[in-house]
Amino acid sequence: MTHDINHLVRVTSGIPALSAQHDAAIHVQGQIRRRLEGGVRAGGGDDFRRRIGRIGNQVNNYYARHPEAALPPAQRARGGDAGVRSDVLQTASNMLTGFETVVFHGANGMASLRALDHLQDIARNREVDPAVINAARQAGNSPAVLVDNLLALVQRNPPILSPHTRR
Repeated sequence: MTHDINHLVRVTSGIPALSAQHDAAIHVQGQIRRRLEGGVRAGGGDDFRRRIGRIGNQVNNYYARHPEAALPPAQRARGGDAGVRSDVLQTASNMLTGFETVVFHGANGMASLRALDHLQDIARNREVDPAVINAARQAGNSPAVLVDNLLALVQRNPPILSPHTRR
């Protein structure tokens, strides 16, 4: 379910005609997060599935009517587009897992895991959100800045999560 809503947020992002669906997807994404964190008033699985299905149908209908709006896979951002060296990725991973001496205050365990997911996506050249590419490029081969930038993405409201996050 989390993967589905993250996908809907990505495919509606930056498309003015789908701004209502984007806002609805972000709202559901936040409710799912609150439910996973123990908020019983955030909603239930059946409600989430129904709402995700409705948003998905609206998005599919839009793309069926406007096929030119869909980007071909070759134009989607991939982790390798960031141009981060493998030694920088390794050092950044070590920082997040505690194998380096740098400690990042304000980052909880979940935020560190989510930032690690982005690092893996970059290393494996998977499809990533363009904000991840920007964060990695702005780090300029500094592992500490890369970690700070990725932590900022996963701690935003709403967070930018890896499409491969299963938590």
